Amino acid sequence: MESVRYPDIFKRLTEVQAQLKAIDKFVSLVYIPGHTGITGNDFANENASKLANSIASGNTDATDNITVTDVYKLATGIVMRSWQRMWNEDSTGRTTYSFIPEVGTEVIFPKRGEVGVSYCRILLHDTMLNDDAFRTGTADTYMCECGQEWQTVEDVLLHCTRYVEARSIMKDYLSNICNNLKSKSKQKRNIEVDESLLMAPFNYTNSTVVHRKEDKYIKEALFDFLSSVDRRI
Repeated sequence: MESVRYPDIFKRLTEVQAQLKAIDKFVSLVYIPGHTGITGNDFANENASKLANSIASGNTDATDNITVTDVYKLATGIVMRSWQRMWNEDSTGRTTYSFIPEVGTEVIFPKRGEVGVSYCRILLHDTMLNDDAFRTGTADTYMCECGQEWQTVEDVLLHCTRYVEARSIMKDYLSNICNNLKSKSKQKRNIEVDESLLMAPFNYTNSTVVHRKEDKYIKEALFDFLSSVDRRI
């Protein structure tokens, strides 16, 4: 145990350790080496020292005051960047990531609880549809009851013959919305309705800008469809 540099602190720690041991609480004190000798850390320390000395000598200006608002902004920026990096590099939740790749994204949820449950299950790739249920061992087949496709989210939303009427109503509603979407070239055009557009309109990247108002309308069409089909998702 390294104790030479801070003998007073080390002495106090060993005293607390002994007190805890007396009540059958065992704590181990472990020496953890510093970052000295690690290229990146040495570089950061060197530059931080140079900047601090430059400020102290008056060669570099630095504000004497920082507001609470500024602190919150700095802290929020650090947290959001760290959160985004973790979300980008994580190996789990990739279906959710495909719909919501940016942390902090405001997602519109339905008002009806049962529809909200279905929507969340789709986002989490943990539905009660046969494709997921067969994968987890709770269904005997991955096929849809219509016998045409695997029973996936895409099948229910776009293909299953049992939901033709509900889907037709949804697509008619969506066609009016999609006709008003502006492409990057600012030319109005129709776009293909697919699972990505329905689940996360705000993240739809097929050369189309979906505004917040349109996002809401597209989600309403999806939620009305999920509410009208006689199927727990």
